[in-house]
Amino acid sequence: MANGMTMRLEIKNKAELKTAFDRAPKLMQKEMEVAMNRSVITVQNESMKVTPVLTGRLRASHVFKVSGIGMKTIGEVWPTAEYGLFVHEGLGSNRFKGRRPFLETGLNDSIKDVDDNFTKAVQNVFDEIGRLV
Repeated sequence: MANGMTMRLEIKNKAELKTAFDRAPKLMQKEMEVAMNRSVITVQNESMKVTPVLTGRLRASHVFKVSGIGMKTIGEVWPTAEYGLFVHEGLGSNRFKGRRPFLETGLNDSIKDVDDNFTKAVQNVFDEIGRLV
């Protein structure tokens, strides 16, 4: 209190604010799942673009999986072709061609899009909370 003057500020929509913020964890969980799905698809697509091709089998064998909930959501991308590791790491008969890290390159080429997906997820939650108030 300065100089004996007091001002009182009252929040009139406290109930709506509480309801909106109570919904935030569920909204974030949904948005995290959407962002992760978009991100692994992007990584998969970028990886497929740079995957070495002889028959096309390795490139076509890319799959992804999203598991977990909310902040514990995990996305994975990998080729199902049994020789994928050998090509990626330059092992076995591929050692003469050297390491061709198509998954690593796909991930690195996707970083900006992945960041954007998660930024958008957070923004979507805040936008929804704002609409609820």
